[in-house]
Amino acid sequence: MKKLFSSLMTIIILFLLNGCKENISNNYLDFKVISSIKDTLRGVILEKTASQDSANYSSFLYSPNGLIVDAGLENEAFFMLDTLNGSKNSSGGFIGKGHNEILSVISYDYNKATNKLFVWDIYLKKIHSFFVSKDNILKDEISIDVKEKSNLYRLKVISDSLFIGLTFCPDQTIGLISNDGAFKSKLPYKVIENNNLDYSTKYFTTQIAVSPNKDYVVAVDFMFPSIKLYSIIDNKILLNWEKMIFKPIYNVENGWVKINNDQIFGFLDVFMTKNFIYVSTLGLKCGDWRQNKNENCNYTYLLKFDYNGNFLKSYILDHYIQVFQFSSDQNTIYGLCGDNKIYKYLISD
Repeated sequence: MKKLFSSLMTIIILFLLNGCKENISNNYLDFKVISSIKDTLRGVILEKTASQDSANYSSFLYSPNGLIVDAGLENEAFFMLDTLNGSKNSSGGFIGKGHNEILSVISYDYNKATNKLFVWDIYLKKIHSFFVSKDNILKDEISIDVKEKSNLYRLKVISDSLFIGLTFCPDQTIGLISNDGAFKSKLPYKVIENNNLDYSTKYFTTQIAVSPNKDYVVAVDFMFPSIKLYSIIDNKILLNWEKMIFKPIYNVENGWVKINNDQIFGFLDVFMTKNFIYVSTLGLKCGDWRQNKNENCNYTYLLKFDYNGNFLKSYILDHYIQVFQFSSDQNTIYGLCGDNKIYKYLISD
């Protein structure tokens, strides 16, 4: 009887959540409000990252043991960097076709509860795992065969046996993947809804992040200034709300999206703390980006929202930060530039 009551309550909760899903009305932000701030956060470089070897950092994660960096080297797929000066404390992972090697690092995430790193390998269609410590990054013998017909684009960890996956086209999807490699729960992922758009060839270039308690997922798009918040309840993913932060200006021609030069570009990266969502942007219009004006940027705007999608505050970081992470105490931001340099910013609210 208790089991039946529990099942009924779960159904009722899911029904109410679906019924209460918000499509937040878009009172678009004026970018002048974002850019009117005066105070700039000044970054301190992790000095050893100014003179690293032939590695090419494309992304990184914060862990209590250090910064886990995708190094892109054949015999050192990952570095562990010291958070004080950026020196390489250890490395691990081999790129290759041999036993216990990986072929590609498309997306990866770290589970601090178990000190495990999970890596999506698009060529082998596997999720590999690594044991992580300050001194070692060791490949695990066990990997997960992913069964989805559409390749994963992003991977985030809920637990060692449950993941968030975002796929490419066709039929781009976001959902929960179990350790049998199949989706347990999924939703179509569309930043814009348009009957003339050919979703069999369209995918949205999106970054995702998971809340510290593993009960929310946020998705932000690169081309469109879109934020979507999902909740995870009883191994199901539900859309809470979606919002365009700045007004999108586009049309669809012959099944393809044509973005107007005056539209503000979307977001470079996203991070969730216990109570807030942070997104980064250069604030450039699409026309400026097409003219490569981003290459001359020496700043990044950081926007702060609550979990209801309300804009709270903005900051300016004094470098072009492509990827950022918060420390565990949420008082420090680490930001990666395109030249392997990592800067540290102190933030307090």
